[in-house]
Amino acid sequence: MPRRCKCHLCKKDITVDIAKIYKDTTLKTPKDFKFCSNECIEKYKTEINFKVQEKLDFAELLEYIILIHNQKYIPNGFYVMLYDLRNGTIRRSGMIISKNKEGVKWCDILITYKYCLDKINWALDNKEFKSDTAKLNYCLAIVKNNIDKAVFNHKKELNNKTINTKNIIENETECEYKPRKFKNDISDIL
Repeated sequence: MPRRCKCHLCKKDITVDIAKIYKDTTLKTPKDFKFCSNECIEKYKTEINFKVQEKLDFAELLEYIILIHNQKYIPNGFYVMLYDLRNGTIRRSGMIISKNKEGVKWCDILITYKYCLDKINWALDNKEFKSDTAKLNYCLAIVKNNIDKAVFNHKKELNNKTINTKNIIENETECEYKPRKFKNDISDIL
């Protein structure tokens, strides 16, 4: 009977034959996971890649928001609103329904900010706000109202680009040009 052990990541019983040692080098201090199954290692790697991509997208979004509002920092209360939008959290009259990463992706929020830039600039130029937080909240409300439209238009543009590149590649077939043999030859018209 083969020896059994517990997977370090999922805590299920596995045989020692399929168990592997995985060293996570993405952490500040590298960590060894002993006796892990291949499936758990792959799941762990995809989760780590997802978290790294989330951080990069969030940083890019914050840089863009700071650039639009011409500020040096973003107030702490605004982070809560951004995370609520990302997570899909619903706040109504003292009741909070928390979800985890079921809301709008950071990259989609950034796309929407770029899509609504004219509306945001108009609002910043023509409206008076009591504070910087009020400005940020008003602009975020504009973004929330246009998320579906902006993401749809972005996907449509990407599809058009891929279709155009496919057509260009397919239409680049070589054809031979045959010069006229005599003056009354009309074959190049046909």
